Amino acid sequence: MKMPSREESKNWKVVAFPLYSKRKVLWLLSRIKPLRDVRGEISPAQWWARGHFTHPARPKVVVLVLKPGKPVNLERLVFRAAGVLAENSGKTLDWAWGERGGRVYLVVKTLAKDRETGRNVLFRLGRKTLGELVDLVPGKPRGRERELRGRERERR
Repeated sequence: MKMPSREESKNWKVVAFPLYSKRKVLWLLSRIKPLRDVRGEISPAQWWARGHFTHPARPKVVVLVLKPGKPVNLERLVFRAAGVLAENSGKTLDWAWGERGGRVYLVVKTLAKDRETGRNVLFRLGRKTLGELVDLVPGKPRGRERELRGRERERR
C-alpha cells in the first residue's frame, strides 16, 4: 500500500506514521515544546531512556498527529486517545505529547509491556484502533445550507 502524500493527508483528523531512527525521534521531540507525559513537562532526553532498544529495522515510536476541527481540551483528548490505545492493545504504553501548529502530537514507544505477563512486547497500531481514534477527534462543524428566504423562493 502506498503512503499518502502530505497534500493528501492535510485534511485528515488523524495521521499515524512510524519512526525507525533514534535521531529522528529526538529531532521530532525537540520540536514539540513543551513536551509532556503523565508526570508533566519533560525533556526529550528524560523521555527517551538510554539503551532503548530494538533491532534497527523495527520502528522505535509511532507518531499520531491529531487535528481537532474545533476548539477542544487538548489534554483530555490526548489522555482519552492514549486510553483507547492501551485498552485496545492490552499493553502498558509509554507515551508523550505536545502541541505544535494547532496539531497535537502523540508519540508512543513501540516497546511496551504486556499487562498480563509483564514481558516486553511490540506495540502495533491496528485499523480498529485507528478508526476509534478518528471517531474520538472532533471534526470541523458542518456548515448549514442556507434556506431560501421568502422573496428568493418566489423568484424560482
